[in-house]
Amino acid sequence: MHKISSYNFKKLNENYLISNEYGFYEILNKKEFDSFKKAFFPKKIIDKQFSNNKLDLELIHSIYFKKYNFDWKGPHTHIISITGKCNQSCLYCSASSSDRSKDMSFKTAKRIIDFIFSIENNEFFIEFTGGEPTSNLDILTKIFNYAKEKSKKTAKSAYFSVVTNLSYRNEKIIDFFIKNNITVCSSLDGPKEIHDKNRIKNAKGSSYEDVIYNIKLLKKAYHKGLIEKPNLISTITSLSLNNEKKIIDEYVKNGIYRIQLGMAEPIGRALINKELLIDDKEYLKFYRNSIDYILFLNIRKKIPVYEKGLKLLLYDILNFHSASKRSVDIYNRLAYDYDGNIYPSDELRLIGENGDKTFSLGNVFDDDFKDLLSKDIAKLVMLYQLNKYLLPYCFHCPYNNWCRVPLYYNYASQKSLWGNMLLNQRCSIFRGIFDMIFELLENKKYKNVLTNSLDDFF
Repeated sequence: MHKISSYNFKKLNENYLISNEYGFYEILNKKEFDSFKKAFFPKKIIDKQFSNNKLDLELIHSIYFKKYNFDWKGPHTHIISITGKCNQSCLYCSASSSDRSKDMSFKTAKRIIDFIFSIENNEFFIEFTGGEPTSNLDILTKIFNYAKEKSKKTAKSAYFSVVTNLSYRNEKIIDFFIKNNITVCSSLDGPKEIHDKNRIKNAKGSSYEDVIYNIKLLKKAYHKGLIEKPNLISTITSLSLNNEKKIIDEYVKNGIYRIQLGMAEPIGRALINKELLIDDKEYLKFYRNSIDYILFLNIRKKIPVYEKGLKLLLYDILNFHSASKRSVDIYNRLAYDYDGNIYPSDELRLIGENGDKTFSLGNVFDDDFKDLLSKDIAKLVMLYQLNKYLLPYCFHCPYNNWCRVPLYYNYASQKSLWGNMLLNQRCSIFRGIFDMIFELLENKKYKNVLTNSLDDFF
């Protein structure tokens, strides 16, 4: 008889999901689950590390080594806000951008790049954001060129992206992105009537029409092999509800098959326009309807569209660990504001720019990377990555290997560092999404669609 190692379980319809500390899972029918509880293991879970008699210690070591960053030297991703200014007044803007906001100076920009390249990593991903970074185009150009020079001098690789609203008609800007192979991240909230209501252009004209115009330019360059396809996100607000098909069809119509359906965050201007914010039940209904439609398009129409967030979760689940490029505060990313203040994540940077500096780790003019790690706030943020061991509700959850309820959300929505998961809407959303994922994985046809090209996703 086997001896059962630590595990969590949850009833899913008529079956039972079991998961263990190492990231393995199985779905058992009632008879199999009853047998398992008595330590008589069904054949299909013998090699899934549920038995203390048959643990693969080398495998477990490799899982822990990657999952808990045993070879960690510093964060890979660095997000630099070069301005707080913007040419739009989006109703849910997390940065509360305005024309009165500050621009980053080149002195600060250089110091941030020097700080980044002082970290021991040999590879960095640098993202320029704002506000609207192209409104400080001179600094955007200079900081990019300085970072490229620094990369060459230090023999460290650097990859670049820019978060831009694409709400302009300036082909020189687009040519700059293409010439320098800078990945473009932007927003397309759906068809014109949804996008233009959410994302209001300060000048006359339609931000939707500008975005579509620029997407066509970027796609043309992509097909020539000059640049990556633009990464687009649809921010889900009350205007999105019951419009799942319209939003997805808008992406497909424009030849964009990677869709990201991100819920509007309770940060910045969204706290003023609260009618845009939706609750967990509304989002889950919207998300499930969206995934059902995506599956329909794949199976019936042979259109290879997918939702990025779902793909990331599937990668984690099926590879027994968190993805190596997962955005984990401090471990994988840092963010910098236009004054050179350093934050554990871009969301905490946005909270800081809205007036709450609680999570400021320091400043690039005053601190080096090792200084940051010795500060209490940094220790707290890094400790939060072990929250599944520190929160009883999380500890007993069968989804705790893959869940991503972030610290910034707890702080923004519940004024708590750890969060009350019994009332936490993001926790509720993740539990609902995981329920859906494991239900779909039980269907061979759906599983094939969801896991298609998963190995190439990163």
